[in-house]
Amino acid sequence: ASQVLQSGGAGANPSWGTVSSDFVKIASGNHSGTALVIDNCFTADYTHYKFYLYNACMDGDSSYLRFQLRSGGSSGTTSSASEYRFRTKMNYRNSGSAADTGEHAWNDSSFRIGWNGSPNSTKAQHVEMYLDDPYSNTIKFMATGIHGHLRDDDVAVATFAATNDTAQTTRWTGLRWYVNSGNSWTAKYAVYGMKV
Repeated sequence: ASQVLQSGGAGANPSWGTVSSDFVKIASGNHSGTALVIDNCFTADYTHYKFYLYNACMDGDSSYLRFQLRSGGSSGTTSSASEYRFRTKMNYRNSGSAADTGEHAWNDSSFRIGWNGSPNSTKAQHVEMYLDDPYSNTIKFMATGIHGHLRDDDVAVATFAATNDTAQTTRWTGLRWYVNSGNSWTAKYAVYGMKV
């Protein structure tokens, strides 16, 4: 079970073994509700991670995505301390104009990702994020990413960088995603571990 048949080379007998990979899906699923909590996805097995959030639909133009870090493994605890620092650069185009804007914070209680939400389920948002060794207890958390957004009245993209000023000894093991309004939302997600 969960193994593959491998060749030992010319003249060697084949054998069963475990697949070794440098890029592995760790978690994935569908979300419907208020907070999306993904625990125990960051471990010592991988040093870098890719996170994907897609088909994300929020109810109302005033809703936007935020996330927080969790520690403690499978029974994780969310950090809501005022130690989140981020910069989001947002560019958009609508039928009348194009413009640049942005969001930023120093010592906030969470990270803001980008644009306000879309009430139309056929025009979902997506996020692709790279995380630099979140499980490390010797370097501070760092993430960069891109956020795509589509509504009836505009198309937009946001790039972002985020860090957390919690002591380097904290090992981050998961994420908590939500929208600022506290309303329910839907999305699909996947987390991949990478060995580099």
